[in-house]
Amino acid sequence: MFATELKQDKAYSSTLRIFPERLRIKLEALPESHRIHVNEIRLRVGSPVMVCIKGEYQYLCDIPGSVTEPSYIITQQDLRYILELATGNSVFMHQEDIKKGFITIRGGVRIGICGRVVMKNSEISNIHEISSLNIRISREYPGCALPLMKYIVDADGNIANTLVISPPMCGKTTILRDICRLLSDGYTPGPIPKGINVGLVDERSEIASCVNGVPQRDVGKKTDVYDDCPKVLGMNMIIRCMSPSVVITDEMGNEEDEKAVMNVLNAGVKIITSSHGYSITDMNCKPGIEKLIKRKVFTRYIVLCNRNGPGTLKEVFDQTAVNRLRL
Repeated sequence: MFATELKQDKAYSSTLRIFPERLRIKLEALPESHRIHVNEIRLRVGSPVMVCIKGEYQYLCDIPGSVTEPSYIITQQDLRYILELATGNSVFMHQEDIKKGFITIRGGVRIGICGRVVMKNSEISNIHEISSLNIRISREYPGCALPLMKYIVDADGNIANTLVISPPMCGKTTILRDICRLLSDGYTPGPIPKGINVGLVDERSEIASCVNGVPQRDVGKKTDVYDDCPKVLGMNMIIRCMSPSVVITDEMGNEEDEKAVMNVLNAGVKIITSSHGYSITDMNCKPGIEKLIKRKVFTRYIVLCNRNGPGTLKEVFDQTAVNRLRL
């Protein structure tokens, strides 16, 4: 479970700058004990404001201490206003990102977008008439991955090819980000105190949360980032261009991903990645992961859950994907 000693949550407060005043005031009034744990703010036209706190969704008006009335309903004008502020009144300049369904703004905040999809030549060209926004608040918990490093790096500094398995909202991205930082900067006590070169392929701009190519989150001083780049292309590019000791990426699953992983390993580079799932058995439903399991490519499988909050370590398996390691 992630721990925080923040007396005030800057991530939450800075996110509220993109909200219209009538909504911002209500979100600012949320008790601080809740604010520091807000993961998402969901806005749907015709519905009340919903927030996700420690992985649990609830209407803002139902939270004790909230000043929001049940009758407070989101309008399409609210959503247009938020997008205008989030993009610096330059929605058109973010069209390439919007047609993918999300934008990432300063501070590493990611905004998921739904609405009427416009097609052109069998491809999505735009999203009009916005109906809902999912504002994900990106937080850093430096050191949250330290308890996992003993499973990833041995006493001699050898890095295990690792797959992190996690359901949504269980801290997978936050853990990957901190693993990236620890390997890049080094950590003590630890077998790699000076750090190593890390190649990060951040396909969805979630790990480094880059804006204009610059990471908004700390992924380490020796980390090179391909932002908003398809994994298969990025993994091949980064091992050729940047000579990393380890490649980190996320959201593995299909057969193209499997081929890209093998290219990384054949180049003598280690891989740390992730996949959505509730257990190790879920991985057998993903063709790319299943092949990698049979080849014993990964020597560590780390499974997360939300039992004690996001980032809870559920179990760890060795390269057989059957034998559990003692936690």
